[in-house]
Amino acid sequence: VHWKQKIAGCSLVPLLHNGPKRDLQERLITVMWHDWHSKVREAAARALGLSGNGVLVHDQICAKLTDTENEDLRLDALHKIRELKPPTRRLIPGLLACLEDEVTSI
Repeated sequence: VHWKQKIAGCSLVPLLHNGPKRDLQERLITVMWHDWHSKVREAAARALGLSGNGVLVHDQICAKLTDTENEDLRLDALHKIRELKPPTRRLIPGLLACLEDEVTSI
C-alpha cells in the first residue's frame, strides 16, 4: 500500500461513529511507531488523538521516552511531542530526562 493511501486511511479514523475499536487502536499504535514513512507515523498518532484516544498516545510516548534504550524510538517520541497540541504535563519528566541524555542525537 502506498504511503499516501495509509495517510488517507488514518484521516478517516476520527470520522468513525463510535471511534476505533480496540484492534484498530492497536494497529494504529503499531503504525505510529513502526511504519517506514514518518508522515504515516504522524498520521496514525494524529488519528488516535482526534478519535478520543489522546491519553493512549500520551501513555505510549511516555513509555517510549522513559522505558526504552532504543535511541531511535526515543527520538521518534520527541518528534511526536512536537506534533502534540498542546503536550500534557505528564510528558515533562520524560522530556527532561531526554535533555539530560548522553546520546547527542536525543
